[in-house]
Amino acid sequence: MAQTTDELAPSSGLAANVRAIITESAIYGVIVVSALIIVTGQKSDASWEIFLRVLGTILVLWIAHVFAVVVSHLGLAVRGDKTFAALLLYGVRHSSGLLVGAVIPLAIIFFGAIGVLSDDVAVWAALWADVVLLGVIGYIAVARMTPKRWARVSGAAITSLLGVAIMLMKVLIH
Repeated sequence: MAQTTDELAPSSGLAANVRAIITESAIYGVIVVSALIIVTGQKSDASWEIFLRVLGTILVLWIAHVFAVVVSHLGLAVRGDKTFAALLLYGVRHSSGLLVGAVIPLAIIFFGAIGVLSDDVAVWAALWADVVLLGVIGYIAVARMTPKRWARVSGAAITSLLGVAIMLMKVLIH
């Protein structure tokens, strides 16, 4: 049997769509964006600067992630295809969650940059949005494993606590 890069991915339906959104790179994207908002916010309170620095850093990290996926999977088949193009497309898809995880918090920071929100409100709203996103991710991830509501809510709470811990770092840093 040929080794492939996508043995765990469901092939179609709702499970495939959920798996495409809730990936390790999407979770990592949400966490990294939160940390970047905090760190860049130390150097500037201006939403434009925070937005551009976070966006630029996420794009660089995404490119690095695509590169790492491609290099680490060289020689493996993607659905039977061993071409570099197939592997590159796999790397882009596999790493896209990093960008997806950044969309909502960056949109909120952008609202601060264009004056819809104050800079401070934009930063805190983006961080709270990340807490909510982590909770939703935790809930859905546990839902794939069990129908028990208490387990799903526990998964949401545990992943949300990571977001709260990141925000506590913001308070301690400032």
